[in-house]
Amino acid sequence: MKAVFSRVLAGLVAAAPFVQSQTPGPAPLTLSLGDAVRLALSAQGNMAIDIQAESIKAAEARRRQARAAFLPDIETSITDQEQALNLDALGLGNVQTPLAGFNFPRSSGAFNTLDARVHVRQDLLDTASRRHTQAAGASVESARTESGEVRDQVTAKVAKVYLAALRADTMIERAEALLATSDSTLIEFSNRREAGEALGPDVARARVNRASAEQRLKEARFERQRSRLQLLTALNRDLDTPLHLTGSLTLTGVENTSPADAVAVALKSRSDMLAQGRRIEAARLNAAAIYSERLPSPTGYANVGTMGTTIRDSIVTYDAGLSLRIPVFDGHRRDSRSAETDALLRQEQLRLSQLEKQVQYEVRQAVLKVELARGQVEIAADEVEIAAEDLAHIQRRRGQGVAATTQSTAAQVNLIEAQDRRAAALYAWNEARIELMEAMGTIHMLAE
Repeated sequence: MKAVFSRVLAGLVAAAPFVQSQTPGPAPLTLSLGDAVRLALSAQGNMAIDIQAESIKAAEARRRQARAAFLPDIETSITDQEQALNLDALGLGNVQTPLAGFNFPRSSGAFNTLDARVHVRQDLLDTASRRHTQAAGASVESARTESGEVRDQVTAKVAKVYLAALRADTMIERAEALLATSDSTLIEFSNRREAGEALGPDVARARVNRASAEQRLKEARFERQRSRLQLLTALNRDLDTPLHLTGSLTLTGVENTSPADAVAVALKSRSDMLAQGRRIEAARLNAAAIYSERLPSPTGYANVGTMGTTIRDSIVTYDAGLSLRIPVFDGHRRDSRSAETDALLRQEQLRLSQLEKQVQYEVRQAVLKVELARGQVEIAADEVEIAAEDLAHIQRRRGQGVAATTQSTAAQVNLIEAQDRRAAALYAWNEARIELMEAMGTIHMLAE
């Protein structure tokens, strides 16, 4: 048995790598920029959206609590008890009766009492509760608007990470081209040295350039892997998921917007501006609610039930009425709460003023950044065109035997570096465009 068990265990250990290799991995994802944004905003997307959704649920629960003040408070009770009363303690010990020889008993009982009762209480007019309910409703709207703010932040983050992944792909393309050029140069110089047409320092220099190009490719591959991990994390997906990005770094058309127009759009569209307005409304209603607590509030009540020594002997008893609560003095607690809510209201108003200035700064800065990035793209495109013309000219001269290999290599490297600068400029322009959309509050258009 031990021998059989040992053979089975050895077989399982040997088969483990094969079984593991047969385990299916995550399905690959093919994503455009819009697909990535929509995936991040979906139910299985970024966790920040789920967290904000719970905040909305909490705000809605607080509003339901405030609404409870408009509903009747109903309680029921059933009491079955056995009593023995001390009549002297109730003031009946000294009762004089006209009957000669009759003394009032000192105690009564024991006897059973069965009491089944319904208690109802209803506030008929409570202005303070109405204000508190309205404030809770404003808080719900604020939480929903904050949810839009979180969605905008997630959209901007995913878009920037997606662009970073595209840039990493172009970096690999440039690094691979540079390595291929370095390889061909090293091979050519090595062959020429063997033929006695090149010096040792030329070969050493070519070998160093080749090592530098290889290191650059390693760095580009690392950056590519890092950017993809960031994107998968932002999308809340398995980090082993293969990604295929269909987007590209291009200079797309965008309307020229003046800073003043962009600021006007931002003040009306940005979720944080709308959320701050809701917070001010909630603070104002809370302040009004505390002031309303000074007003009289009528309340109706009823207490209906049956009482008796047994169920059969029970009779209906009740009391009902109307009470008017008139606040007079509460030790200045209400005044202190009112001063606190007034201070909170002023804080929210000051935050709105501060936020408006911040929005204006962010929008104007983003507009300038877009204009600067556009100029950089145009210059980089011209550099690529010139570098390509230089390479073609040198290759023609080399074919005629009047240009050296080093000149051709330098022209190829110059073209690759120009293409790299153009890719970096396109990345900067696309990033600036996303920041402008985020500043204007129109970033949600990426998901449309």
